[in-house]
Amino acid sequence: MRFATLIILGLLAGWGLLRDVANTANGGSIDLRNRVTGARVAAEKVDPYTYKWRPGEPQAFCDVYNEPGALFLSKTTVTPWVLAGHSLVNGLNYRHTQWLWLFFTYGTLVAALLLWRRSMSERSTADWGIVLVLLYSLSPSWRHHVDHGQIYSVYAACFILLVWLSLRQQRSSLVDISEGLLCGMLLGCRPTLIGAAAPAALARRWTTLVAIGLGGLIVFIVPTILFGPPIWQQYREAMELHSEIYLNQMRPSRGSMSYPNTIEGIPLEVIAGLDRTIPFADTSIYRLVSFSLPAMVLLAVWGIAMLATVGYLSWRRAGSAAIWWAVAAWIVLGDFLLPAYRHTYNDVLAIPMVCCGLIALQGHRGLTKVWLIATAAVFGMMLLGWQLTARWYLPTPSVAMAVLGGLALVLAVVISKRRIEKI
Repeated sequence: MRFATLIILGLLAGWGLLRDVANTANGGSIDLRNRVTGARVAAEKVDPYTYKWRPGEPQAFCDVYNEPGALFLSKTTVTPWVLAGHSLVNGLNYRHTQWLWLFFTYGTLVAALLLWRRSMSERSTADWGIVLVLLYSLSPSWRHHVDHGQIYSVYAACFILLVWLSLRQQRSSLVDISEGLLCGMLLGCRPTLIGAAAPAALARRWTTLVAIGLGGLIVFIVPTILFGPPIWQQYREAMELHSEIYLNQMRPSRGSMSYPNTIEGIPLEVIAGLDRTIPFADTSIYRLVSFSLPAMVLLAVWGIAMLATVGYLSWRRAGSAAIWWAVAAWIVLGDFLLPAYRHTYNDVLAIPMVCCGLIALQGHRGLTKVWLIATAAVFGMMLLGWQLTARWYLPTPSVAMAVLGGLALVLAVVISKRRIEKI
């Protein structure tokens, strides 16, 4: 049964890969575009977060979604550290970059999942975990992620690699340093990923903590050297304005702009992705509940709750796997609280939560079944997004994902109590 399911979903996932190849060939990977143009502009010591292309300037800087307007910022919203990574492809033609990114998106996640599977002692459970990931890969969330050239799968892969390093039974200074450097660099990618430093901090693993600090220093220095000292202030000011525009539901007036018929050899209608029909929705808590919610207060409560959970699990001697599971769950939940658009492709961040859960639940057969069934139900709801495209339904799978994060926290506490009883 498990093997047959794996084969069927593997074949369907192969079909999905062909869809992704076709979407890449016929589209502009619009979110990749704003990161690539942002890195190119920043390399010229120009603020990438406010830059607007004008006729006569290099096409390499042109993102057609950076509409002119008094309050309109550019679509570049990633950190300077992420831009620094994209500067590696500044000299490539954008079409080549698209194909490279498609390979990188799949390659990093597959490599991380293979490492995760090798770390699982219960191979049957690991197989079901792969089944779940394949099920997710058939959803509009994953199609949307790949079609837009998004980066969340890379964050997910790095997080899984970090957990794999942390859970290695044969510890060494090299492993501790590698874990810390990766963690420090991951913190520079997205605010909510700061939770990845919590396990090492509470365990007082000083070598890892020093390496995290070194990684953080690299995150700060490299963009400063590449793009100039103002880059971090430019990022902070732009994100504050983005949050203000989003929370206040401001609709700045848009100016008109005439773009070339082809940009870097790609037809305008293709690079703009004008024919896309993949369903998606904004799923932030502010869109779902109220834009008047205090974002900074919610994020502060989130951070305190995460530290309290990790501290409690450490006190209960729940084990490293359970602690990482809780961190992964809090990262999923924290993503809903950022004062910005949260599209369904952000749900990719749930993959580490699913994998960490299966590691932590080894030896708990009943709870493992509960986790597998709950996850399969949520991913199945995502698949229905192809059919139920009504506005009321599209956010539903993401809301269910938040509930799944809550279930992960409950189960992590349950297994910590069982561990104490065994001791």
